[in-house]
Amino acid sequence: MKLTLIFPAFSKACSDSSAADLCTSDCTGKLFICQANCSTNDCNVQCESEFKECTNDCPCGRSCPQGCEACPSKYCFDPDLKTVVLGQRYNSNELMVSYMISENSISNVSSFSPAENSIYSADSVFFKDEIWIFGGYPDANKISILRGCEFEKQPTRLQNWFSTEYHSSAVLDEKVWLCFGDFYACEIFDGESSVIDERRLNQPRQNGAAVGVYGGQLVAVGESGPSRGKTELREEKWREIDDHPIDISYTSLISFKTGVLTVGGVTRRIDGSNEDEYEPIKGIYALQNFIWSHVGDLQHANMLSKAALNGNELIFIPGLKAPWLVQKLNWNGEIFEMKDIYETGMQGYVTYPSLFDARASSCEIL
Repeated sequence: MKLTLIFPAFSKACSDSSAADLCTSDCTGKLFICQANCSTNDCNVQCESEFKECTNDCPCGRSCPQGCEACPSKYCFDPDLKTVVLGQRYNSNELMVSYMISENSISNVSSFSPAENSIYSADSVFFKDEIWIFGGYPDANKISILRGCEFEKQPTRLQNWFSTEYHSSAVLDEKVWLCFGDFYACEIFDGESSVIDERRLNQPRQNGAAVGVYGGQLVAVGESGPSRGKTELREEKWREIDDHPIDISYTSLISFKTGVLTVGGVTRRIDGSNEDEYEPIKGIYALQNFIWSHVGDLQHANMLSKAALNGNELIFIPGLKAPWLVQKLNWNGEIFEMKDIYETGMQGYVTYPSLFDARASSCEIL
């Protein structure tokens, strides 16, 4: 194994150095993980080539010499981002939650209709330039695509049932990975069909596990059973790495810098009767260089919620518990600091609301 430090060539006139640094850190993390799995010089050369391609696409890199201007990098703040939030309750064809988050405001929207195709407990994924919906109740094996303002059920179905209350998903290597619940492995969907991953966990993770992408590999964090707080990386086989600082489950796991973030979630609290009780988590934690650290706090904790990043801005979407407030935080280089809090106008709870960029939909927002 040979680890190589490479310095990318960036435009000296570029003014978006902070976004460039974040992107480069991510590329460097992927390089180190790639080389750590190498045993030949050809493998190291391939890792270095992938690193150069990665940094070329960073703000200030060869593909984006003017920084974030006209650069599609996820590390650039997008002032035109409009995040649509939709949510249902069990056995209801009506949307309980339907609003859009813009740069400085929240507004109700009435355009979208799930009709009989429920999105309750389903997961929304931006994949192959479309918004896909996986699982949910009452049809937990369905696959849908948002066409216009409605969710169109596809003829292809999942092999295993899927619900955000028990499972989690991530996009990696141009495939959607739908993981765990009561299963030992992930189901891998390529847009046309799915297979079951051959790399199986040593023991199944129960409901509440979260999966994401860390250094170009799948990572799993927490669950509500015996593996609470456990973190595992999918390599030649699943391997345990640094435990999360909290016995965490039901968290939002998103890629950030050289690692991943857990935002919110729940932990177990032992009360006077020695019975377990869920307690929402305010903390935001980052896994970088295989070590977890505390990098900020929400002002209001919640449960079964969602989170998203827009450049250095973190957007937290409420779920099960009041107060139903959208919270925006900014990364200052060391921690996330509270920026804005918005009332959503929600009149009740939803679990794991669906999120997507309004610009990815052909629906006319009303």
